[in-house]
Amino acid sequence: MLGTVTVLNKHHYKDKPLPPDALFIGRPSLYGNPFSHMEKTQAKFRVETRDAAVRAYAHWLAKDEEAAPIRESIRALARRVAAGEDLYLVCYCCPLACHGDILKHHILRIAKDIQNEEAEVN
Repeated sequence: MLGTVTVLNKHHYKDKPLPPDALFIGRPSLYGNPFSHMEKTQAKFRVETRDAAVRAYAHWLAKDEEAAPIRESIRALARRVAAGEDLYLVCYCCPLACHGDILKHHILRIAKDIQNEEAEVN
């Protein structure tokens, strides 16, 4: 059975613990979005809107050589989800538009592909 991927807002966990093994995806982590619509952040690139930052991240993740380590890590996370593990991604912007949604989409898509490949082998 496929595990789940949930994006959580770190601000909502000030008075309670995050789930065990929750993965922080904000800046400056490996998964942090290098695009932001806000001033004075650790982002490398400034864009006009939150949606533009999420779209830029999706394009960057798919195409940029600098994002190759993230793509490799996403495959590892997808293997865990394909094996039935639930995964929690932690950022600061969810439930607003978030690069975590992009990561979640890729992890689930790859996890489903892994399960389909394993079903074909068996």
